[in-house]
Amino acid sequence: VGKVLRTAIEQNPGDIGLVDAFLNLASAAPQYFVPKGELPTAVDLAGDQILQQAVQEILKQESSRAVLVAASYQQAMGKQDEAYRLIFDRAAKAWDRLSRFSAAAPSLESGEQEDNLFFDEIEAFQYDYQLLVQLGRFTSARIQSASPPDDLQIADVQKWLDNLLELDVRTIRISDSVH
Repeated sequence: VGKVLRTAIEQNPGDIGLVDAFLNLASAAPQYFVPKGELPTAVDLAGDQILQQAVQEILKQESSRAVLVAASYQQAMGKQDEAYRLIFDRAAKAWDRLSRFSAAAPSLESGEQEDNLFFDEIEAFQYDYQLLVQLGRFTSARIQSASPPDDLQIADVQKWLDNLLELDVRTIRISDSVH
């Protein structure tokens, strides 16, 4: 299975789902990356040039999902600071997209037009939300580490997490129209 996934990534280096599946399988079930009968060992992610190139390729898509997968790759390689940087650098864009649904956004009562989440935006919305939550987790862990984030980073993360708390996803209207 691992060989098939690796070949698929080689043929489709920009496919985020393939890269994500490869990383998850390599972590959870390394036995699928060795010939039958051999003892499983940790998958050598650092030495896999195809995977490294695919991670760089998916980052060109500038989506929160791509950043989450790339950060997962960096974590698997033991590069916690790089994983944190990737997510932190994307957080402002993620919040910008989510902010139109925050409690502070204009509502019908104020005379503004209501903003719907279109069906084709649901996945991006979900990954933007997950990215900010993951940033909160990383920041909490880094505060306890030898290389804590600076006060400005902590303040930014706190602001984004506070804003997420104001985001009432139950009130978001989903439209099946494609925009």
